[in-house]
Amino acid sequence: PGEAEPDKTALLYKIAEIIGEKNTALYEEASVQDYVPLVAAGQGLFRTLLISNVDLKWNDIDKAWYNTSKIGLSGIRAYDLNAAVDGFLEIRKNQEGDETINLFIQLGTDTWYYFNYEANRLLTFSSNETYNGIIKEKTNVNKAKIGEYIFVDGTIDETLDFINRFRSNYLGIQEPYDLQMPANYNFDTFGGSEDGAEGDEEFDPFAVEEDDDEEEDDDGF
Repeated sequence: PGEAEPDKTALLYKIAEIIGEKNTALYEEASVQDYVPLVAAGQGLFRTLLISNVDLKWNDIDKAWYNTSKIGLSGIRAYDLNAAVDGFLEIRKNQEGDETINLFIQLGTDTWYYFNYEANRLLTFSSNETYNGIIKEKTNVNKAKIGEYIFVDGTIDETLDFINRFRSNYLGIQEPYDLQMPANYNFDTFGGSEDGAEGDEEFDPFAVEEDDDEEEDDDGF
């Protein structure tokens, strides 16, 4: 994959708004000599997910922002990624006026993560069995008090509900998405179906699969 933000000048302007001009100048000077992870530029960039570049478009019907490009994922907390990844990002408000963020990132055909943040609750699910196990074990959904931050394990169905709605509402693609899982995934523990768990192949999350006898237009990018 490409870099999270290939336009270095644009990147410097962006981070200056967060960490200040002094720290930005120090980062620029250091990065001229050698590669420096973005998270090392300043404490303000130490985030659970640091997205440094993504093109968003407004949908007036759904009153939502949605991505029309790859997602520039710079890092996950202290872990440096610096990659432009495939995925779907939606930012909207629910009926109560709470900001809702849905993010699906796909690093490979059967390597993906889904996050839904709404009303101080984070729901997350992945093709990574270890990740799901940790969330399932550590969730505080039964311990948190009213109004406290909650994180909880999601499901394959919730992940697909978002993906298929995104593709239908914003891309005009009605065909259900082929969400694949690793061949050795433990479906008995985490649910789901073994259909389609074949391993890595070339993929395009914004594309419609073509019929053998009839080609369809690609409504992606």
